[in-house]
Amino acid sequence: MAGHGHPVVTELGDVTDFPEDFAGMLRYLADYEAVDYEYSPEGTQVCDALIDQFCAKWFPGPLRPLGRTMILALLDEPPTECTGCPTCAPRPAALWNSA
Repeated sequence: MAGHGHPVVTELGDVTDFPEDFAGMLRYLADYEAVDYEYSPEGTQVCDALIDQFCAKWFPGPLRPLGRTMILALLDEPPTECTGCPTCAPRPAALWNSA
């Protein structure tokens, strides 16, 4: 997967240790999600900013709360615990997760 044979370059230089295939990507994801990240106020600010940015791009003004609810419904416990983002009410979460 490493750029389909092309080097992956960012502003900081080449990306190294990129998984070679999809199975490697799944292992990387499992390893990443196994880390027990701790809460930080900065994490809450980043989470809020990302959700606000998503909502501003994809939802017109009056529907932006729906976008926030949608994102929060898709998060499970680890991200909400480490970012301090509120959990979604059970009913909206059930609606989004049943789709």
